[in-house]
Amino acid sequence: MIYDIITLIRSKQNTLLIIIIIIMKTNIPIVLDDKQRLNLGQKYYNTKGKKLISRKDLNKIINDYIKSILSARPLNELSMNDPILKKKWGSLEQLIKHFEKTDEEQVVAYDGFSITTNKYVYTLAFEQLRRKSILYK
Repeated sequence: MIYDIITLIRSKQNTLLIIIIIIMKTNIPIVLDDKQRLNLGQKYYNTKGKKLISRKDLNKIINDYIKSILSARPLNELSMNDPILKKKWGSLEQLIKHFEKTDEEQVVAYDGFSITTNKYVYTLAFEQLRRKSILYK
């Protein structure tokens, strides 16, 4: 691991303030063949074209996913009265099938990373479903 350790900043009183910033830089290999890159590209760019996902865009997806996990409220803060949130889900496709059977919500969009319904946006991490309300203007 590589750490960026010290940043020096001068304060208004002309004294030296030391701020320590520790950043873990990861080098996690992700091996994708062209078929997988095409699949991700079509979902990410919302097209049926032949454009493969770029490293930059894949990095953005992963960074956004990690930010989403870090900003998520702990499970004990979630409303666990809702059976949809209580259940452990293996994939978002399972949730889509659930909505198709029950008609509880209408799936409006699915990009492989999140499901948007007429009520919420759902994401899945570690078998735990998260949702955010859709705000209508």
